[in-house]
Amino acid sequence: MVFQRIPLPAIIVLLLISWPQTGHATVDRQFIDDMIESLQNAINYYKRDLPDLIVDTAFCLFHTRGLLQATLDESDAGQTILTQDQVENIRGILFDTDEVLQVTIPNMNYTSQDNIHYANLYSMPMDVPQNIYYLNWTSVTSLSKSRFSDQISDQCMWEIIGSWPSLDSTPCQISDQCWQFVTQLSSKPFLINHQLLALAVARQFNCIPALQSKIAKFGGLQRLQNVLCSQVRQIMFHVLKSGIDNYVEKDLFLEQIYVCGALHGFVDFYRWEYIKDIMSWQLQSGCFTSNHTTDSIIDISNSQGKEVTILLENRHETQLADGCYQHMSALATSNIAAYLRWSSSKSRHEVISPVDPPPNSKSLPFGVVIAIISVGVTIACTIIIGVGYIVYKKCSEQHGYYSIVKSEED
Repeated sequence: MVFQRIPLPAIIVLLLISWPQTGHATVDRQFIDDMIESLQNAINYYKRDLPDLIVDTAFCLFHTRGLLQATLDESDAGQTILTQDQVENIRGILFDTDEVLQVTIPNMNYTSQDNIHYANLYSMPMDVPQNIYYLNWTSVTSLSKSRFSDQISDQCMWEIIGSWPSLDSTPCQISDQCWQFVTQLSSKPFLINHQLLALAVARQFNCIPALQSKIAKFGGLQRLQNVLCSQVRQIMFHVLKSGIDNYVEKDLFLEQIYVCGALHGFVDFYRWEYIKDIMSWQLQSGCFTSNHTTDSIIDISNSQGKEVTILLENRHETQLADGCYQHMSALATSNIAAYLRWSSSKSRHEVISPVDPPPNSKSLPFGVVIAIISVGVTIACTIIIGVGYIVYKKCSEQHGYYSIVKSEED
C-alpha cells in the first residue's frame, strides 16, 4: 500500500484528535439496545409477578422512574444520542414503571412499625443529579471503627422525611445524633452507603438549606459527598480484587454503584464493564439473582491509601420462590437506568469535585494537582510535535511519499 506524504500540521492535528479525552464517552448503540431490553425485562417481571415489595425495592423503582423521565426530557430537548425507536422504547418502559408504582406504593405493607415510617418517602419527586462529578480522591485516616448501628440509619431517614419521632413530624428536623451518623467518616461498608442514601433523600426533601451551617464545617455538600464516595471507591477496589462470588459481595457492589453513581453522580462509578456484568446476572424472567460467580469484572485502577479490612454485615434480603432477590434486582434496575441516562446524554456537565478535604482527611493540594497535570500535558505535546517532525523529515527525504508494505499470507 502506498500513502502520500502527510504535512506536519495535519499529523499533529490527527494525533491531538486521537488523544484520550474526558468528554462524552462513545457508547455502542447495540449496548444501548441491550440496556433498554434489560430494563424492559426487569419492569415486565414486576408487572407479571408483582411480589410484596420491600421499601428498598419500591424506592429504587421510584428512582428508576425519575431517571427514565430525565432521559426522555433530554430527548425532547434534542440533547440525546438515542434513536427515535430507542426513545419510544424508553417511553414505554416509563409507562410500565408508572403502572407498577401506582399499584405498589399505595398497597405496600405499612402495618409493621418500621414500614409505616417510610410512607412519606414517595411524597416528593426524586432528585436526579444534573451534573456528573469526578472524584477528587480523599483518603481518611481510619475506616475500621464505627459507633453507629443499622437502627440509626432508619431513624435518620425518618427524621429527614418527617415521620420521626411522630408520623406527622416536620421534615428536615435532623437531630445531632443523626447528623453525626451521616458525617461519620469511618463506617462499615454498608453503613457508608446508608449515609450517602440519607444525603440523597435530604436533597429530595429540600433539606440542604436547613443543613447549610452544619455542612459548611465539611467544606460544603459536594466535598462531604466526595470524601464519603472516596471511601466507597476504596472499598470497591478491595472487593473487586478479591473477586465477587457471593450474594453479599454482589449486593455491596450494586449499592456502591447506586449511591455514588446513580444518586450522587460520580462518573468514577459509571463503567460499561460494571453494567455489562450486572446485566449478566439477570435471569430470563427479568429479575436478578446471585446463583453464579462473576470472574469477568476487572478494575484496572490502582487502589490508593491503606487497604481496608472488609467486615460485611448479614443482609436481610427477600429471596423469592423463583430464586430472585428483591434488593439486588431493584438496585440493578436503577443502575442500568442511570448508566443509560448518562451514556446517552449530549448535555451532561462533567465537574471535578472540590479539592479541599473535610476535617481529619488528607488529599493533594489543588496547586500540586494542577502542576502535575501541566507537566504531563507539556511532555505529551513535546513528544507529539517531536514525532510529527521526524515523520515529516523522513517523508521529505523520500521525495514526497513513502511506502508501507503489508505482507499477507494466504
